[in-house]
Amino acid sequence: MTSTTAGTTTFATVETVSLPVVESSEERVRKRRVSEGHNTTPAAKATKIAERPASITNNNRLERRKASSASSSATSSTARPDCSYTTMIMEVFQASSKVKLDLPDIYGGIMGKYPFYRKAGKVWQSSVRHALSQSKFFCKLERGPGEPGKGSLWIVD
Repeated sequence: MTSTTAGTTTFATVETVSLPVVESSEERVRKRRVSEGHNTTPAAKATKIAERPASITNNNRLERRKASSASSSATSSTARPDCSYTTMIMEVFQASSKVKLDLPDIYGGIMGKYPFYRKAGKVWQSSVRHALSQSKFFCKLERGPGEPGKGSLWIVD
């Protein structure tokens, strides 16, 4: 740097200072992962998987399949039904000789047809009540003075 004042020239020397390069936290994490062998690029992941012994990968898959098929075949009669509560309720109404059903009748019909619900506790019953109240297929009726029992009756609308 130079400055000139009334015929005199003054020179200043500039000292070169080395400052450390500050890494971002992301860069530090990436370097740490690479140094620990956790390279996160897709190519590196594919290479790692390819380097695994085939027996480890195949054995894990085979064990999961065996466990899945064993549990499904052992409980096929008590497996959770693959249909909606609305469908199950409709089936109960179709199988019943009554036109009006109360909740215990509906629960009993479901447990009779689907053994899963005999051992499933009572949590599913709230789902049945929800399906009854939300579905456009069912209508809630109050019991008449001559009809014994507790709670409302339900009909297919």
